[in-house]
Amino acid sequence: MSQKRPKIKPSIKREVRQRCGFGCVICGNPIFEYDHILGWANVKRHVANEITLLCDMHHKEKTTKRLPNFLVIEANKTPYNIRVGKTLSKCLYYYGDSANVVFGSMRFTMKRNDNFNYLIPITFEGVSPIKIRFEDQMCFLNIELQDPLGNIVLKIVDNELVLNIGMWDIEFVGQKLTLRERAYETFIVVIFETPNTINFIKGKVFINGKAFYVHPKNGLQLPGGFLMSNVTITGANGIIDGS
Repeated sequence: MSQKRPKIKPSIKREVRQRCGFGCVICGNPIFEYDHILGWANVKRHVANEITLLCDMHHKEKTTKRLPNFLVIEANKTPYNIRVGKTLSKCLYYYGDSANVVFGSMRFTMKRNDNFNYLIPITFEGVSPIKIRFEDQMCFLNIELQDPLGNIVLKIVDNELVLNIGMWDIEFVGQKLTLRERAYETFIVVIFETPNTINFIKGKVFINGKAFYVHPKNGLQLPGGFLMSNVTITGANGIIDGS
């Protein structure tokens, strides 16, 4: 009877993600699998520098021997995302004429009508980091999240997601995207609930250096400290403050 393969420790996974630039070393796709470069059957151990990241397509290509292993070894030396400084863009499959943006227990919702074809949940000092546009039965996300210094860490343009690899850690599993500033400190956790909801679970959204805090149960805390929880706002424009 063959032994069950032990799970890779989270610390080893994180080390591999950081080294590989949080994406497939060949194409930069932020949706990836952990690959034992020399093959698990040959090494039967989890060592960070013997593991790399491959997207589903390139992993299958390697497994079926259509992708030569020496090309994976070379790509592992200079991963795609490390070379370009960001991940490959990833399409998010949003669709329809209604949308929801959720911050903990705070919800913004909008259904397209004859007067409005968009949803902007927050506008602060004239800046709207999250915008959703309805067009031809499509729901287009446009989001720009920044760190306190104004550096872009996440950008979505018409449903195309790109991540800056300057974060300490990035983990994209299923629908859930987690950005971490450092150990045990989360920057933002987002669940892309396609086809029409984006759910900010917890973390921070910065606008002009000022933080909006997202609490899983308490909702959205504005820069002045005011807390909005267990509330649903319906309409094209949600919170407009300081503009």
